[in-house]
Amino acid sequence: MRRFIIGASLTTLTCLGTPALAQQFAEKGAMALSADHLFGVTSYKITLDPDIPYTDDIDVKGTVFSLLWGAQAGASPVVPAIYPRTSFDYFVIDGLSLGGSVGFSTASVKVKSGGSSMEGDHTAVTFAPRVGYAFGLSDTIWFWLRGGPTYVSIEADPEYSDVSEASALQFEAEGMFVFGISGGFGLEVGPALGLPLTGEFDAGRVDGDLSALHFGVYAGMVGWF
Repeated sequence: MRRFIIGASLTTLTCLGTPALAQQFAEKGAMALSADHLFGVTSYKITLDPDIPYTDDIDVKGTVFSLLWGAQAGASPVVPAIYPRTSFDYFVIDGLSLGGSVGFSTASVKVKSGGSSMEGDHTAVTFAPRVGYAFGLSDTIWFWLRGGPTYVSIEADPEYSDVSEASALQFEAEGMFVFGISGGFGLEVGPALGLPLTGEFDAGRVDGDLSALHFGVYAGMVGWF
């Protein structure tokens, strides 16, 4: 199994590692570039409403651990939070930020069951505009509240089977503690909650609506200039 993410995490580290980046975090005019949700633990509940008469809703619950490239490929749910993102935020006044995130990940999956196996591809795209406010707790620690609509679209293309697609829209709220390590660079860690707004799935022979709810704790990197 191989995983890739076009989230520019290495580019983020290169840009933010310059000693000249000395502006205070969350000051008016500051810009923040971050790699969000690089690590995390997520508990989720997905409700599927198949477009089949007299069929009850189906609830799918679970907890996944994500590390750099997202959750384990065979069990990646339609939950935006498990996929890493590259984010940009601008502080329009002291504390108040406007920005957003984009993420892209793809995986080649091989699932074994008994004496047989099946291969396939799995692709996820995430888009999350947001507004935030950062509170200074000390000279090097801040608490950054942020939130907004978060959208994820997933396509699974298994071998010898129909392509399956799903998408979900949530309202996502995060509370990240930002720990400054050096001038213009720090780590972020904190909880996030995603509330369901809308969603849909198409599994070839069956389609319908879905909703996704999640709660988790995540960590990433952030730099500012």
